[in-house]
Amino acid sequence: MLAFVTEAAFANGQSVHVDITLGARDALADGLLKDFVSDDAVFAALIHGAMFPDGGYAVHDGYGELAHWEPFQSAWLAHVRETCGSPPYDDVDCKRRAAFLLGMASHGMADQFYDATYQDRAARVYDATSDWANASMDEATDVVYVAEHGPVDVPDRWLPAEELAPIFGAAVDHEVTPDTLNAGQDLLEVAIAYVALAAAREDSVATYRAQFPWGTSHLDDATVPGHIGELSVVVARYWEVLWRRLSGDEALDSPVIYTNPAGGFGHAAGSDDVESRVSVVMARGLSQAGFDTSGWRVTDEDGAERPFSADLYYRHASHVVNLAPTEGWSADAAHEVAIPAGMPTFDGAALGGPYTFEFSTADAPVPDGPDAPRACGCGGGRQLDWLTVALAVALTTRRRQ
Repeated sequence: MLAFVTEAAFANGQSVHVDITLGARDALADGLLKDFVSDDAVFAALIHGAMFPDGGYAVHDGYGELAHWEPFQSAWLAHVRETCGSPPYDDVDCKRRAAFLLGMASHGMADQFYDATYQDRAARVYDATSDWANASMDEATDVVYVAEHGPVDVPDRWLPAEELAPIFGAAVDHEVTPDTLNAGQDLLEVAIAYVALAAAREDSVATYRAQFPWGTSHLDDATVPGHIGELSVVVARYWEVLWRRLSGDEALDSPVIYTNPAGGFGHAAGSDDVESRVSVVMARGLSQAGFDTSGWRVTDEDGAERPFSADLYYRHASHVVNLAPTEGWSADAAHEVAIPAGMPTFDGAALGGPYTFEFSTADAPVPDGPDAPRACGCGGGRQLDWLTVALAVALTTRRRQ
């Protein structure tokens, strides 16, 4: 029996969750996992898994919050392994059970990273004066995103409610009936239909834009941490971890699956600047009681340690750690973040390691010579390395089945 504390995850609307999941499929490297999630036979299970965690909110049942997080998802993973063994699977229902897991994981991981980066900026800084008590950023961003990208087509339902219900009771001590799970999914499908209708009305879209002006206008902005294309990349990295776990490999050599920034130049340096944060996504949900970053180091190119505060954003069993400089990062300097091995997970395991990555507060160098590009004089803004830009461009346009 697992006992844990969670925070409510606000984050993305249903249509955006579907597109993040499809974008994660596109972001995977060629191989068995990409072939698996691209199989038409698992499409409905993948998409309904990506929708599933929010159904509990719709019917006011706690299963929704629980389904966002790794403790329940790990219990479902164990059920898949016990029932079906390791991938690839011959039985189509085994394929669908595994795809449903990847869908749930897409939802939970995308919400965490989005909340800890994009939505936190909106709530605390750029849309701080918006009416958060009476308006929903989930709904507003979903409508605006669909207005810009087109509506989502929901496949015929595949929801293993009869299998899911007893696992909630056994693994996370929550009793729920299959009927309740299906009722939640009913309302999620209604929500997607409503968003499509609202997104087709110019007056409705304008109203939602006005509610959260910054939040509804940067969803595809590759300079903003937590934009939709980046969420797909983070999910794809997490899927790779889950695929290994489905195969019986629980030994994770790296404790980290993603960082922002991921190298590159032009990172903000000021201690009072939200853009100076560094976000780290761990491969497994961490133990809040065991969360200790005393062994973490941030050093500049001269070897000077830079002090920082660390926040496990959603506490126990969550993945995203935000680092903020308490005295600012060094100006115009490269920095290295070093994370030791052995970070404890929520279920008592220890992550591998160590792990290091770099970022720089210096401007990107401008090549010399006759073929060098001219400086545009465009003003400020975060500068990205070419790989980040390429990923953002590749994932901005969604391919819907």
